[in-house]
Amino acid sequence: MRYFIKVLLGLGFFVFSLFHSIIAFSNDIFIGSRKYNSTLFNSNLLIKTAVDYDKKIFYINCGDSLIKIDLKTFSEIERVKLKLPKESDFLLEASIPVFYLNELHIVHIQGGYLYKVVSDSLCRVDRSFNHKMQCESSIFVLNDTLYKFGGYGFWSCRNFSTFFNSSSKEWDIVQPLTSLVPQGVSFADTYFDKNNMYVFNGFYQEDGEYQKSKDFDQYWSFNFVNKQWRYLGMRQISYSKYQLKITGKNYFIQIDDKYSYKLDILNNKAYVYSKSALATSIIANSFYYDGYLYLIVANSKENSPVYLRKVKEDQLLKDLVEIKEIYRPKNRIYYVLSVIFVIPLLGFGFWVFDKKRKLRKRIILKNGEIQFQNAIQQIDKNSYNIIKALLEKNDLDTNSLLELIDNQDLHYSHRTRVLHQLITELNLKLSLLTGINEDFILVKKSDIDKRIKTYYLNKSMF
Repeated sequence: MRYFIKVLLGLGFFVFSLFHSIIAFSNDIFIGSRKYNSTLFNSNLLIKTAVDYDKKIFYINCGDSLIKIDLKTFSEIERVKLKLPKESDFLLEASIPVFYLNELHIVHIQGGYLYKVVSDSLCRVDRSFNHKMQCESSIFVLNDTLYKFGGYGFWSCRNFSTFFNSSSKEWDIVQPLTSLVPQGVSFADTYFDKNNMYVFNGFYQEDGEYQKSKDFDQYWSFNFVNKQWRYLGMRQISYSKYQLKITGKNYFIQIDDKYSYKLDILNNKAYVYSKSALATSIIANSFYYDGYLYLIVANSKENSPVYLRKVKEDQLLKDLVEIKEIYRPKNRIYYVLSVIFVIPLLGFGFWVFDKKRKLRKRIILKNGEIQFQNAIQQIDKNSYNIIKALLEKNDLDTNSLLELIDNQDLHYSHRTRVLHQLITELNLKLSLLTGINEDFILVKKSDIDKRIKTYYLNKSMF
């Protein structure tokens, strides 16, 4: 009997150990059921998260429950049902968990309410009120300060940041030290690098069209040290069917109905991947930490279970489609204009240079002299007239050239010998001037009468 009991106990311990190991090394943690109802949001926005980086604890605010996950072991620590505060206009679904000053806080997205989570209770720490002027602002902690950027209220969006003043327990504005500021925006995404905040995506209202929202298609950065805004450029990736995002320190993925975009904002590169089956199962904004993606997933059924799944990046991002710019830099238009004006200017300059270069390799007839590059040769009037006439005509017969010589009183045969001598001397001078050992003034038989000689000039050097 004792032996049988020992066998049962041993078997029970083995089954328990096996079950525990399966649970411990499982990549899924049960969160809840997909059955949330809200008058404000769809179910994707009811699951919100925060991280304690020092203790490596992941907080999930799901409905009215707060779940604590140990990221080192990927196991659930505890889950508690939160007691709602006494304020009648408080909505838990309109609240965001943030880890601020080493403690978990709940920030109300409609106004100034701020609560610290103590056990299962929300303890009010602010002296503000629910002003509803920064609804759907971007909430973040930077250098131990809690901020809100943008948001919507009273038919317009905000283009400034506020911070929680721990001394006065109220919210103060961050005053930019520049006149260059972005449009007001709500639902904006933010990304941080050191003291710089990058703002993109979201919605804005055109002046005079306060009941119409438009996609915010710009990228801006704000430096919290010098309080300066900087416009980066126009967005070049899809936003119209934006569904959710995965964020972490220096990490940002946004997912739409077709693609997953991994954004390298500092280098202005978007790595575009086909949307995988795993990406399709993500139902809420998720989180990246220490080389792993922590995804909130469920199937398409209405009351299907919701899980937190831990995966490597390559399980989500598989098929790279293209790499493209996230935004078109603001100076691109200046580059385009520069090209439009500079190319014709360079072309004109090249034409002038080429013309001058060609002229330097040409013989120039000017003011009673012939020039070639830097050499100049004086010639007499008769020689000058002969070259000029041959430049203007394709060819001239002997009589036409004789009319150019100032010796009309000489006999025809004598004048002919003078002409031949002038042509011989001109050929010699041109050959010496250019260094080309060939005749420049040539003779041929007339096309009309083969008995008549005509003279022509090799114009390739003129």
